[in-house]
Amino acid sequence: MTYRPLRLLAAAALIGTAAAQSAPTPPAPLVQAHRGYSELYPENTLPAFERAIEAGADRLETDLWFSADGTSILLHDRSVDRTTDGSGVADYLSLEELRALDAGAWKASQHAGTRIPTLEELLGAVAGRAEINLEIKTSSRPKAAWRRSVDLALEVLSRSPHRDRVLFSSFDLEALLYVRQKAPEYRLILIDWEQQGSFGGLQMAAAARLYAWSPKNEYLTEDQVREAHAAGLKVFVGAAPNARLLELRRWGVDGFSGDDPRALVEFLRQEGLR
Repeated sequence: MTYRPLRLLAAAALIGTAAAQSAPTPPAPLVQAHRGYSELYPENTLPAFERAIEAGADRLETDLWFSADGTSILLHDRSVDRTTDGSGVADYLSLEELRALDAGAWKASQHAGTRIPTLEELLGAVAGRAEINLEIKTSSRPKAAWRRSVDLALEVLSRSPHRDRVLFSSFDLEALLYVRQKAPEYRLILIDWEQQGSFGGLQMAAAARLYAWSPKNEYLTEDQVREAHAAGLKVFVGAAPNARLLELRRWGVDGFSGDDPRALVEFLRQEGLR
């Protein structure tokens, strides 16, 4: 992905900073379930999200996309091939066609019959029991398409009494600034898994006054955690081997994301961190 830092940060300054960027989060270290409890359940499905909450996850991470007839759905890939028994591009299929697909059997036979959920269904099922992190997918997707995914999600969220529990994340700063332009109340997280050179993701997130920065834990240094916090940013990373996770926590990392939230929660409790 190519960033356009100067133009985008200028846009950020013009758009302004959301008051909600400083909104509180659950006590650190927060545990985020990546695509729900995706280690054991079909990713981005209601069973995966429900089991993640039961396992103690504070936040559910999922991926935004949409159907051909304009319904906000939760799907990591633009194609349905990998995680259903169907084939084709999701935004070329109607909601009825998407709902006919089996989104569970690929994971294990006991999950057969699981369906692709809509964002509205997720909001209703979670009912504020956990935060929801909506990732905006832009890689290899037309700008008009990913913008539509945001617009449709914001329309659904506008009707939800739990929208204050929702965040947006992306690898693409432009996508986050698009959310801010449309709905400045939402907290925004820049995912930064690439080394960005002298003008890195941390500097971009700080200059844009985002809520959080999410780097790859392998590259993270204690100085960067300190710099991020000084800039008012939360720092969230992916799960790591236990020794590294404890090191990251000592540095002040605010939360961890993983496919197995139960294992994360249990380890943190064992270490007296929850």
